[in-house]
Parts: sequence; C-alpha cells; structure tokens
Amino acid sequence: MRDRAGLGQGPGQGAGAVSDYSALDRVLHRIALGSPVIAEMLHDIERVMFLKSAPEADRSPVFVTGLARAGTTILMREIHATGAFASLSYADMPFVLAPNLWGRIARQGAGARQGAGARRERAHGDGIAVDHNSPEA
Repeated sequence: MRDRAGLGQGPGQGAGAVSDYSALDRVLHRIALGSPVIAEMLHDIERVMFLKSAPEADRSPVFVTGLARAGTTILMREIHATGAFASLSYADMPFVLAPNLWGRIARQGAGARQGAGARRERAHGDGIAVDHNSPEA
C-alpha cells in the first residue's frame, strides 16, 4: 500500500512486523524523498561540505543488480562484509543523497541511531535480519 507521498510502507510495516517507524520518521521520509527540490538541495549541501575531504576512489565502483528476490541483498552483504567495499545503511535513511550531513545531524540529535535497534527480520519476510547499521542498496 502506498501513502500520498508515494513512499509505500515504512520499515517494519510488512506482514506481522513490529514497527518502530514513528510519525517523525514518516514526516522526514516525506520531506527527504517526496520532494526533488529538497533532495537536490541536500545533495548540493553534502557536496559542498564533504566532497573536499572525501578520499579519492582508486578503483571502479561495483554495482549489484538483479530482479527482486534474486539474492542481490545476500550478495551485496557478503561483498560489504569483506571490508573492501562501502554501502549506505538503514541509518542513512531518508537522507541517502546526504549521508555525511545526516550522520552529523543524527549524532547530535536523539542519541544517534547508530547501533540502536535490535536486529529484526526485514519487512519483506525473507528471513534476512537487519538493524540501523545494516548495509542497504
């Protein structure tokens, strides 16, 4: 089921899932993901504030793609676990175009969600457990 902003159900909203997707989370998702202008502005701020300090990439990116339920999440998590690759995490939501900016704001905010939250099964009901620090594409 999709909401008015077209964002669908939030984390933990699948069949039988216990939700920690608060009203504030829903508002932040609508602001960050429901407006292209806001998303572009946040990305511009991210580039200005953090691009200079970003290390130069010395190799090409790796993209894991496939159809739904094809095992791409498992593959991406295994690659990420090697430590040789980076990925966004659930903690970066909803500001995926400004992860450094959002990380700085979240750390100053309500106790930083980093490390917060018990691992629980994804809303997909596929047996994959996640927490706020789990890598996500």
